[in-house]
Amino acid sequence: MEVHSQNVYRSVLTTLRLPQGISLVPLSQLAVAFSQMVSGLRNEGAPAEQQEAFQAAVADAVNSAPHLTSDERSAVKDTVFTAFDGVPRKHVVKAVRADFLRQVTFRRSAGRFGSSYGASPVRTRL
Repeated sequence: MEVHSQNVYRSVLTTLRLPQGISLVPLSQLAVAFSQMVSGLRNEGAPAEQQEAFQAAVADAVNSAPHLTSDERSAVKDTVFTAFDGVPRKHVVKAVRADFLRQVTFRRSAGRFGSSYGASPVRTRL
């Protein structure tokens, strides 16, 4: 089933009014956002491969964010992964700069998963 990852992502960011600039955002707020994104993807029937691609798209944005420290990168990625697999992870960081949120790029698939991570980039900007 085709699920538009970008729509799920943008909808949650808008609903929760998450900042997407240099503002700090608590990891607890990101955890709520990522959990809602997971629910949205699963409720719409996104296959496991697309959910993994969604995680990879967020992780890529986090890895390329110039203002995040190594600890902050790890904490955000752990927060994303926990939202998807339910396995709690510990980290020392409590808040991170939110500018990476506007850098998440979903790719249109040449295959069967709609907006999953694949062929051509689709920038998510609000």
